[in-house]
Amino acid sequence: MKEEYSDKLSLKDDWIFLFTDDTGMLQHSIYGIPDRNHGYTTDDNARALIMALLLYERDRKKKYLDLIYRYSSFLFYAQNGNGKFRNFMGYDRKWLEEEGSDDCFGRCIWAVGFAISNDLTPKGIKNTLSDMLKKAIPHVSGLTALRSKAYALIGLSSLDTRDYENLIFDIGESLCRQYEESREEEWDWFENMVTYCNYVLPWSLLAAYQVTEELKFLKVAEKSLKFLEKITFKNGFFKPVGCKGWLVKHGSPAAYD
Repeated sequence: MKEEYSDKLSLKDDWIFLFTDDTGMLQHSIYGIPDRNHGYTTDDNARALIMALLLYERDRKKKYLDLIYRYSSFLFYAQNGNGKFRNFMGYDRKWLEEEGSDDCFGRCIWAVGFAISNDLTPKGIKNTLSDMLKKAIPHVSGLTALRSKAYALIGLSSLDTRDYENLIFDIGESLCRQYEESREEEWDWFENMVTYCNYVLPWSLLAAYQVTEELKFLKVAEKSLKFLEKITFKNGFFKPVGCKGWLVKHGSPAAYD
């Protein structure tokens, strides 16, 4: 009898539920143990929401749907009165700040946009997230950090609407300007250092190109992605840039944290 194989690889997801409690995803660990001393962050729960939606798409299991509700609830609670997001929360569920970083804000726009555009997101959650997005949108144009712009661009580009096309174009233009200011021969990058979450920069311009069909976005995305590939793939293996020094323009990438 011919043995049948599933087209899906088995997934060990125990750690997700170990690091998620009734509040949300915990921020840090000590080896394999959740470290409650550091509480939670909103940007971790934003990324966790994307993860939960992808898992639910894959397997349609209720436990993943429960995570979608939990992480969405965390983001809803994190949004402050002016539409921005608080980031750091202690284990006692008390916020440690009134407003988080630009990166936190951008990741929230990414997660909210992704969830609204996902066909499997429950309608009630979509309605809540849509209200949150309306409150947050006025702050998007004021983002200054490179990656926060990229996160927001990815989130807005995922929406099935033309409402934000002008905003998407403007953010894409600002990323291209920063690329032109930084690039040199053999350095096709957006700043004078290659640091963290680098992939989101070319990705965001590819997403913007799909919405606006602005050819410049595609060209900058392709050049920067090729550059990133050259410095992070060695002998067929992916090796990220270490944070102990990062990669300064025309230097050597740090090997370790």
